[in-house]
Amino acid sequence: MLRVYGCVFCSIALLSVYTCVCIPQSLRSIAGVPGASGLPYYFTSPVCVPAVLGALDIWRFNKIKTIKHEKINWVYLTITAVAYSIRYDTSLRSRTTRSSPLVLFRIWQACVLPFATQNIGYLRTPTQLQTIQTVLTNSLQRILRSYTIAEILLLEFGVPPLRLQQACHLISLYYRYTISHTHLIAAHLYRIRHQSIKTRTADARTLFSLKGMYINPHTPPQVAQAKPRKRNKAFANFLKPFASAVWHKNIHCNHPASQDNLPSTGRTREYFKIMRDSFKTNLFHPSPFITHHSALNAMSLSRIRTQSHGAIPTHCYHFKHSHRDQYSDSLCQQCTTNTVSCETHTMLHCPYSRHLALPLIRKIRTLLYNAGQASWDSLLIPQQISLILGNLPELLPKKLHKAWTEATLKEILPYISSLKTLLYT
Repeated sequence: MLRVYGCVFCSIALLSVYTCVCIPQSLRSIAGVPGASGLPYYFTSPVCVPAVLGALDIWRFNKIKTIKHEKINWVYLTITAVAYSIRYDTSLRSRTTRSSPLVLFRIWQACVLPFATQNIGYLRTPTQLQTIQTVLTNSLQRILRSYTIAEILLLEFGVPPLRLQQACHLISLYYRYTISHTHLIAAHLYRIRHQSIKTRTADARTLFSLKGMYINPHTPPQVAQAKPRKRNKAFANFLKPFASAVWHKNIHCNHPASQDNLPSTGRTREYFKIMRDSFKTNLFHPSPFITHHSALNAMSLSRIRTQSHGAIPTHCYHFKHSHRDQYSDSLCQQCTTNTVSCETHTMLHCPYSRHLALPLIRKIRTLLYNAGQASWDSLLIPQQISLILGNLPELLPKKLHKAWTEATLKEILPYISSLKTLLYT
């Protein structure tokens, strides 16, 4: 008990010194704290502590709001220089593997993403989250040189929206300071300032359907089995399926499957029509072709999948309110069928390029037969395009996923390379 009181006393003392030195004069008056007239700062009552911490949140967010943009942009410029050096300052033999989507994404994930999420708990409104989300997505688009719809790019690389990452952060913080590490000074400060984030934490619990754990705090069994020093990480992994389920629900609400039977009116609808059956249980993982190491660069495959390949007319950027740039006006320039030139027409129907896919289709037919899956002819056209672009069959057993990816990518990447060469000539 003496240790607890000692920790609380030290916490209040450190907080008073920190507030005196670091908090601007204006915030002391906002908090209603004595000492705002320039006299040496002191605490007269413990009631002042929550007010000071609330003002401290406002001050920190004002700092975060300006610093996050600067840090993200600065790190982006650094990674751009590294990516340029990888592409042009290395030998031609190793250039394709070093500038692959996996390498560029891992650099971005290690350098840019932490700056956007390290203080995400201080963002209180959806507008603040959307501001940081826009800067973050733009940096990923520029690094990969894939200027597609933000939602599509995040799905392909397994980067959840900041709204879900903030919910995971708040729930993890609550678990750390109320269950696993209650002896820390930060835990005592968290309980004092808990009123300022109580509503957001409760909303996050409701979003993930974990309200019972919030009312009756306890450690999940799969987290309790981990080593004590790894329980925070185990709890973060425990939250990922819940966040992925919410992500799935948002996708199906915003892009219902009933629209798949309608003609495509844009890149977003075409993407979900092709990729809907391939969405994994855990959306935190990138697509299988990204994490597979190959001697051929998968950048062209990534751009076709994300609806941003310059050689396909429907992938080019078009303005919504301009008649000449509508999706339905992007006709095929290689044939006389007067058909919209999407990836389905280019790969399966266009007389100019459909012959390139025949060896790949024969390979997929054989693999489907050997794996006991539905035959190629029984699949719908979007499902056929999904397999050509590197996705797994919907009912394929998990133990065959790796073997399927290795077998198909050996044929898919050369096919995409030959298709790119043909379309650009």
